[in-house]
Amino acid sequence: MSVLGPELVTNGDFDDATGWTEEFDWAASGGIADGKAHYLRTNMIGDGVDCIYSSVSVVNGHTYQVSFDITAVSGASITPILAGVTGTMRSTVGTHTETIIAGSSERITLRGSGSYEDTASIDDVSVKEIGIPTEIEEAIFYILRWDPTVSGLISSRIYPEIIPQNTLLPAVYYTQIAGPRQHTLAATDDMVPSRWQLTVVADTYTELRGISDALRGVLDSYSGTVGTVVIQCSHMINENDLMDVQPGTDKLRRYIKAIDFHIWYND
Repeated sequence: MSVLGPELVTNGDFDDATGWTEEFDWAASGGIADGKAHYLRTNMIGDGVDCIYSSVSVVNGHTYQVSFDITAVSGASITPILAGVTGTMRSTVGTHTETIIAGSSERITLRGSGSYEDTASIDDVSVKEIGIPTEIEEAIFYILRWDPTVSGLISSRIYPEIIPQNTLLPAVYYTQIAGPRQHTLAATDDMVPSRWQLTVVADTYTELRGISDALRGVLDSYSGTVGTVVIQCSHMINENDLMDVQPGTDKLRRYIKAIDFHIWYND
């Protein structure tokens, strides 16, 4: 069974127009977004007119479940577009759900197609990331990515081993320091007392301190099941500042802090 992340759409049930941009005759109110598709857009690629859209925080190349309700329709069709990737055109009343691999933008769009005066009503727009963490590093990413405090500070900028070049800061990368396996005369113990290091890189010390505190807050004393990974306990054991000085000067280029955790999990 797929593990779904938290809801990424703000005001997907259209209590009002908050968080949504409306084009032409779209209007969000009273719990339903109503729209007229003025122009036939069968060859439109990407976001265009005759649509309603909202910003969402998605990661390029990650997979998402996109769903919405068509509550009434007369001639029009509705197509979901997630981060520039076009989904399936729908023209019947009901709940429509599909999987879309996100592109490089951060927007969910519902685009209307049809002839002049064709109409459609939509409601309950939802976008959730799909993932089944099966390895400890995937579980660590998932825990950090969907913690509201951490994601509010660094969004999805959490990487294995190294931060890609030209990445916007602040960001975090994680590295496994140790993962010894315990042996007995009977068999290998499936409990792994691993050690992981999370390294925070930021432009200011204030950012560095805030993110470090957030990482400690979510991982220190954590236990639980993430996907198929069972984490018995996690404890912070060390932190230290690292230097990144501009060559030939005494000025810091970036602020860096390494934080170590012992994470016991079942392999």
